[in-house]
Amino acid sequence: MPPKRHMPLCPSALAVSKPKRDTWMEEELLDTLIPWDPNAQIKPSGFPGVLLVYTKLDPYQLGRIISSGYHAFVKRVVPAQRCLISPSRHDLLREIEEIVMKYRPRRIKLSTSIRGTGKTIITHSVIEEFLRRFNVVIYRKSKTMLCIESINELFIITLGEARFCGPDCIVIIQSHSK
Repeated sequence: MPPKRHMPLCPSALAVSKPKRDTWMEEELLDTLIPWDPNAQIKPSGFPGVLLVYTKLDPYQLGRIISSGYHAFVKRVVPAQRCLISPSRHDLLREIEEIVMKYRPRRIKLSTSIRGTGKTIITHSVIEEFLRRFNVVIYRKSKTMLCIESINELFIITLGEARFCGPDCIVIIQSHSK
């Protein structure tokens, strides 16, 4: 395992466990990823139930591999389509706009989990209002999901199809460009 200073700042994905199941989730995810990437690692985020996944797999591959497994202790896995560190609100909204303009979804389910100091940068309601400017309808039953997760000033953004990866587990499979 490389020293911490050599770990990339941006993770490949963020994973959220069911309550008090962090360790079991870590084992499940590593069992799924190690055959594809023997160097895959999972690190604590500093927030209970939230782990950071580091792998050589791209976001699409990672999502497909996770969705092909059965994960009883995972609540959700969000592969990092975009990763920003210490963005301004303007930078974050610009990244969201680029994704929306590239894929042009008509209806999406919006999932945000802004943790720690990230709450000083943006809120769910600001993102929702911003998306309406592009005529995107927020629809809870949409299979297309825009996920925005943060660990303090680290933001992960992914747009894609929500797929099951266990009884209560979802993973976002990154959209392909048209």
